[in-house]
Amino acid sequence: MLGLSLLAFLLLFTPTVQSYLGKSLTDYLLEKRDADISFGQVFVNPFGKATFENVLVRDHQDDTLLHVREARFNAFRLRSFLEGSPNLGALRLLGLKLNIQKYQGDSLSNLAIFGAKLKNENKRKSPIRARLVQVDDALVSISNYNKPSRKPMVFDSLQMRLNEFFLFGDSLTLEVDKMAFTETNYQFKATHLSTDFSYSSTHMGLENLDIMTPNSKLSSDISFVYPQKGMRNFSQLVQIQSDVKSSSISVEDLKSFFPSLGEGILNLETATMIGTLESFHIKPLQLRYEDTFFSGDLVVNESEIGINIDN
Repeated sequence: MLGLSLLAFLLLFTPTVQSYLGKSLTDYLLEKRDADISFGQVFVNPFGKATFENVLVRDHQDDTLLHVREARFNAFRLRSFLEGSPNLGALRLLGLKLNIQKYQGDSLSNLAIFGAKLKNENKRKSPIRARLVQVDDALVSISNYNKPSRKPMVFDSLQMRLNEFFLFGDSLTLEVDKMAFTETNYQFKATHLSTDFSYSSTHMGLENLDIMTPNSKLSSDISFVYPQKGMRNFSQLVQIQSDVKSSSISVEDLKSFFPSLGEGILNLETATMIGTLESFHIKPLQLRYEDTFFSGDLVVNESEIGINIDN
């Protein structure tokens, strides 16, 4: 009996058996979730660590949505993952490529459509948790083919460490401990980003947001409030409040989005923005640019820009 148990244990670590595990997992997810997810191989070591190689997710147009070269987590958490209510503990993703697209004529992105397939079918909703998510060497692209004039956003060399990931229904909270990336189309580089992030069907928050580039440092608290499905019309329906703390912003970084700007550093002492992207006011606004100091209010809407200068 001991010999048979030992033989079964050793067979678990052979390439043939681990390839079979990958195929079985693929078939299970396709049958239970109608989700096109495939696994190249599944490795489980004697110490309970599981590694998935070449995880591939295809979207509803049979294009690549997600590819992960290597995913590592605790093998003992695999059952809860398959049941749709996982506590993943510590998860590490190497060589992640995420391709978010909104195809012409679609109102939802391929990621949103895919996510709907993975919703827990049980009446009792269960949270998805992870104590730590570490992402290394990632590439994320975001495209909207309903707006062909808008350039895709491509985040390359993405490194990310997330703490206390908690997803329950449509609500998500997590701590971005650190993030760094280079956006290649707009030539924007973030050397550090951290925030306490929250999201629901009517609210998104970035508390204690810190962004650093080679030339700038921005600190702010930002909240977005919107009706159900209001994010689909972001510029008109999403109410934004941004409370900027003492920050310094290089004009060089702004030129990534506004090429005609000059040079120098904008030093923001305080600024509170309230409104939508199409109609907002900033009050109070205190900034210094080289030898010029400005204190007052800024009002922007579709038809005009108003400036009130403090005496």
